[in-house]
Amino acid sequence: MPETQSYEHHTYHPKLTYVANIFMLATLVCIVAGWMGRDTTHWGLFFLLLAVIVTVLTGRLYTTALQDRIIRLEMRVRLEKLLSPEQFATFDRLRMGQIAALRFASDDEISELMRRAVEESLGRRDIKKAVKNWVPDHLRT
Repeated sequence: MPETQSYEHHTYHPKLTYVANIFMLATLVCIVAGWMGRDTTHWGLFFLLLAVIVTVLTGRLYTTALQDRIIRLEMRVRLEKLLSPEQFATFDRLRMGQIAALRFASDDEISELMRRAVEESLGRRDIKKAVKNWVPDHLRT
């Protein structure tokens, strides 16, 4: 469970970004060493490759995390309009995978699927298989 946030404990320090920066610094050291006559090209390229891999991985992780936040908000707004307050109260019991899967359900079937997801702990695949009237999502990254 994440630490309780407060003014003293609310900042986020992305560790993968630090890792990428270390590899970039190592690449810079190899380039400078190369200017000084040392053959460090292979090490420089190796560190540059690692920096690129970590940067791409970080970008993908951030993209999917942001997308999950958007999906959670989208579904919260959608379900608040479709469900009774009693039904909607169970929204916070859903896992992110369940919420993401429920977005494919039509308005007519989402109430029952959400109930089943909570009561039966249905997984993402089970929810998707249970959808009868599929609502496509062409904007997923």
